[in-house]
Amino acid sequence: MGYRSDIGAVISVDLWTSEPETDDIRDDLLNKYKKMVGLIKLSKFYELMQQAETDRNCVGWRAGEFYFHAENWKWYPDYDVVEAWNELWDSMQEMEGISGYFLRVGEESTDIVNDEFGDEPDYEAFYSYTGLSCEVMPDVFGKGDINNEIENLTNVRAKQGEAK
Repeated sequence: MGYRSDIGAVISVDLWTSEPETDDIRDDLLNKYKKMVGLIKLSKFYELMQQAETDRNCVGWRAGEFYFHAENWKWYPDYDVVEAWNELWDSMQEMEGISGYFLRVGEESTDIVNDEFGDEPDYEAFYSYTGLSCEVMPDVFGKGDINNEIENLTNVRAKQGEAK
């Protein structure tokens, strides 16, 4: 099955959520957004995401922002989509007035990778978290009757003593 990760990223235009003071600033923000959208849509990453039927829904847009979110992915450096993402991420860093925030959480609780660029990364888009893996049988939860369990264990031990 392979090692799996959850991924979240947002690339956004700085100051988009603030109310621009002048029409010139508003036009400048809109032009940055159009340029950002154009570069993303021309990227190999976006092309790969659009070609994959199940992964197509992993990317999305909201005013001033581009989102990428995937769960249970194999995120290996030599995979085409990962290489394409890294190329896109690097190219976005060259744009003035654009910020980005990236988060990858692996299966191990210590495997959390954060990356960011720009003046105003959208930290609220994704929060880091750790996973909890539990090996206990599911029927253990909800019983809560420890006295009955102690009595059962006592009876089992007593019967084992009689058998000797």
